[in-house]
Amino acid sequence: MQSLASSKKRLEADISAMSADLEEMSSEVRRADDTCKKMTIDTNRLVDELRSEKEHSSQLEKIHRSIETELREVTLRLSEAESKGLKGGKSFITKLETRIVELENELDA
Repeated sequence: MQSLASSKKRLEADISAMSADLEEMSSEVRRADDTCKKMTIDTNRLVDELRSEKEHSSQLEKIHRSIETELREVTLRLSEAESKGLKGGKSFITKLETRIVELENELDA
């Protein structure tokens, strides 16, 4: 009978220890689950931020290309205007020089 009683006490102690272990493991699972939920939320937030940054980067790239195109066009127009200005200036100077020669000839006459 004593043997049965001691076996029963041993089994009850084992059950109590197992119950404590189960409770500890359940707590660890809950903490791990909470951590997983937080990490999922952080991951989703980071994915949204990355998507937003990609869109922003794409918009900036389009603006950059547009500005480069506009700069090339303005540079070309400036070059053409300078060229026309030089030609017009040379033509004007030639006309003035011709007029001076004519006036000098009239003055001499």
